[in-house]
Amino acid sequence: MTSLKPGKVYNSQSHEIIHNVYKFMEKEAYASKSQVFEKSHFQNIQDRTAQATGVSRKTVKSILDEADTSTSTGLLTFSTPKKKKIKKEHRLALDDFDYQVIRQKNL
Repeated sequence: MTSLKPGKVYNSQSHEIIHNVYKFMEKEAYASKSQVFEKSHFQNIQDRTAQATGVSRKTVKSILDEADTSTSTGLLTFSTPKKKKIKKEHRLALDDFDYQVIRQKNL
């Protein structure tokens, strides 16, 4: 499977899909085994989810952490990072000569 571009920003729909894939694999693991799961088993599920969706395990972990914090409020929501806009400087760059010329014209 081809991986997605590094540094790519995933929107909230992508977060939700990755979360749903993790939950599916977790449910599948619980159904196949009735033993107590260790921490390493959950990392294995994260690795499988990362491989299935084409993102890194760190991305999967951060999405799961975001899901845990959002479910504590009662509703599962994911946020999309906002794109920072570059603001144009509206002031004109004037040197002293130009400033004095404009001043003389206004008087």
